[in-house]
Amino acid sequence: MAPELRQESIGTLILAQKAVESKYKVAIVRFWEANRIDYNTFAIEICERIFSYMPKIVSFYCRESEYHILIDLAKRIKKVSPITTIVFGGPQAELTAEDTLTSFSCVDYICCGEGENTIVPLLDMILNKNNCTEHTIPGLVYRDAECNIVKNRLPDLLPDNYTRSFLYYDLVPKNIILNSKSVTIDVGRGCPFSCTFCSTKTFWKQKFRLRDLSDTIFEINYVVNHFGNKLFSFSHDLFTVNKNRVLDFCFQIKELGHDVKWTCSARIDCVDEELIESMASSGLVGIYYGVETGSSRMQNLINKRLNIQRCVEIVKWSIKNNVYVTTSFIYGFPDETYDDLNKTLGLMHQLMSIGANVQLHYLSFEKGSKLFESYKQELSYNSSEQTNLLGVKELSQEIQQHPELFPTFWNYTSKLRTEMKFLKNIHEIGREYPRTYLILISMLIKKGLDYVGAYKLLIELIQDSLVRFERDNVVIKKSICYFLFEKIISRLSTHPEYRITESETSLLKTTLLNGNL
Repeated sequence: MAPELRQESIGTLILAQKAVESKYKVAIVRFWEANRIDYNTFAIEICERIFSYMPKIVSFYCRESEYHILIDLAKRIKKVSPITTIVFGGPQAELTAEDTLTSFSCVDYICCGEGENTIVPLLDMILNKNNCTEHTIPGLVYRDAECNIVKNRLPDLLPDNYTRSFLYYDLVPKNIILNSKSVTIDVGRGCPFSCTFCSTKTFWKQKFRLRDLSDTIFEINYVVNHFGNKLFSFSHDLFTVNKNRVLDFCFQIKELGHDVKWTCSARIDCVDEELIESMASSGLVGIYYGVETGSSRMQNLINKRLNIQRCVEIVKWSIKNNVYVTTSFIYGFPDETYDDLNKTLGLMHQLMSIGANVQLHYLSFEKGSKLFESYKQELSYNSSEQTNLLGVKELSQEIQQHPELFPTFWNYTSKLRTEMKFLKNIHEIGREYPRTYLILISMLIKKGLDYVGAYKLLIELIQDSLVRFERDNVVIKKSICYFLFEKIISRLSTHPEYRITESETSLLKTTLLNGNL
């Protein structure tokens, strides 16, 4: 599969270009270019690529799901070249800065906060280009002469209406841009809300900002004129907080005259019918809404506080305006009850029925979130939750020794979470054949089951396959989904309590065979 721009880290590109502007020689090593037959092969190849540039400084952009790999790579680099300076940045490095430096001597510095105003002074200091010292670099976390961990004050966050004096596309191989279906654009940062499951508020300090609109329009125009790409994905957790500025943006992007198409993320309570119409008329073709739960009780407990009925109305209106809607849900909250989950599954079914793409995620306890802080003493190691992630088995001993650094691989155990462990798998299988999926769930509801009961039955019918796939780390592709649906239909046709009729069996098989056409 050809690489695409969406696989690039925008933060890495921005900081790399800042370094280039200050006359530093920069190279970007992309993990997705390396061979992933097995972890050791991958790690050796990445390190060889890094060493081929003979770097004095190696910096890693750190996310939670890859943090175990980055620490291992840092160890490998230090073992071969102890004089190479290792710098960590990014959300997971910031959230675990002091613990990381305490536990791993291979990491020399961690940069916290937005790095635009930190990267060049840091490089100058490390390479002795001026009189900067460690304690003068904002956001720097380091060891002093006595090996005490020192954490400098954070750099000021970029202001609202911020601009960039440069573009970074020269750092990206041209074939990647040309192969890309969409181009990701930095349009703003931060979220003013404080959901209990999310660490964004900790990382961005709840400071919402939009990039200067004319600066964003300039970048869009540049990409269209230089590369011909006209589909853009706007990188911002919550693009639509300021309605008037978004309306202004819609006017400006129409005035550009390129027939640009774009996608963004929003909250249900941060859009209305007028805004959706204006965004759609200016090229909006896709929007992502984080709904999380269909239970009003859980909405309050996780501090999301969305109006469930309003969710349905906004999704319907978005679809009516020809916008492709993705809604995201989470299950497995510690306080979630059977009834809460039943309402979530019911809302998911309703939104799928009106044409929304519905995602479902098993709750992960993110470092920096309120839920992690509340339940971290009750988490237990469970690598089977993430067996498809590179390096988990090979680095499991280290992961188990440092739960604060690798919370992705730690699990909260409750009766409902255990019973519904494979719920996300059932939903992913169903998304490949949504019409068959919706018809099947509706049939089971008519037979007297509620939504949780229907999903429990589906899990039971193919649990043998799901357990085997998890054990063997099988990626469930569309062909496997077809096989699993056939197994479900076959076993339901002879089920002693919830047997489906011949006509129901025929309908399911027909929609499955026709691929939901």
